[in-house]
Amino acid sequence: MRALHAADVDLAVALFLRECTVLAAPMADLLQHGPAAAVWRPVRDPERRVGWMEQLTP
Repeated sequence: MRALHAADVDLAVALFLRECTVLAAPMADLLQHGPAAAVWRPVRDPERRVGWMEQLTP
């Protein structure tokens, strides 16, 4: 997650992340709560937790 967030300084990556929502989740959260739970973290806002079907606004 830190690597994806840090890559945001690269112009090409930053443009991609603005156009496409990229989510990541810790394996421990996935195992404990399941992939349908709000365990996913948007790379551009890693403190936020969302469900994978949630509509995110830029």
